Amino acid sequence: MKTKLCTKCGVKKSLSEFHKNKSMKYGLNYYCKECYKSDSSKKRYLLLASVPNGFKICSKCKEIKLLNCFYNKNETSDKLTSWCKSCTLKNNKNWHDKNKERTRIWNKNYSLMKEYGITLDQYEQMLKEQNGVCAICSKKESAFNHVTKRVWDLAVDHEHKTGKIRGLLCRRCNQTIGLLYDDISLIKQMAKYVEK
Repeated sequence: MKTKLCTKCGVKKSLSEFHKNKSMKYGLNYYCKECYKSDSSKKRYLLLASVPNGFKICSKCKEIKLLNCFYNKNETSDKLTSWCKSCTLKNNKNWHDKNKERTRIWNKNYSLMKEYGITLDQYEQMLKEQNGVCAICSKKESAFNHVTKRVWDLAVDHEHKTGKIRGLLCRRCNQTIGLLYDDISLIKQMAKYVEK
C-alpha cells in the first residue's frame, strides 16, 4: 500500500487519508484529512461546508461571494479562480504600481506584436538605424503624453493595404500622412501649393 507523509502531523498515512488536489505536486494535499480538519483549517473546513450552492469563499478576503464574482480558470476543480475579481484587480494594480517600467515594456512589446507583428527588440533596432529620429522630418519626438507623463515613442508607420512597415515617424508626420490617406498625388499637390 502506498503511503504519504503528512507535513502537518509528520505521520506516514495511506494515500486515501489525503484529499485530492490537482494543483499539488502528486495530486494530493500536503496535510492529511484529519489535520486538514483541525486547527485553523477546521474553521475553513466548516465554513466551506456552510457555503450555499452558487457561492464561493474568496481565499484572499475570506468573504462568501456569488460565483460570477470570480474569474474562470480551467485548471481548478471548480473552474474558477480562488480570489474574487475585486481582490484580483487590487492585487494586479498593486503589482503594476510597483513594477511600472516592467509593465510599460511588456505592454509596448505586446502592442507592437499585436498591431505590427514586430518585437520591442526589432522596434529598438529600427530606432537605432534611424538615429532615434523621425524618418521624414529627422527630428526627435517632442509630443508629450499627458497620461503617462512621458514623450511619445516614435510611431510605427506602415502601408495600410499590405501592412508593410515603412519606418518610424513622429506623431506630427504620422498623423499628416494619415490625413492625406497615403495618397502620393495629394502629397505632391500639397508640396506644389506650399512652394508657391
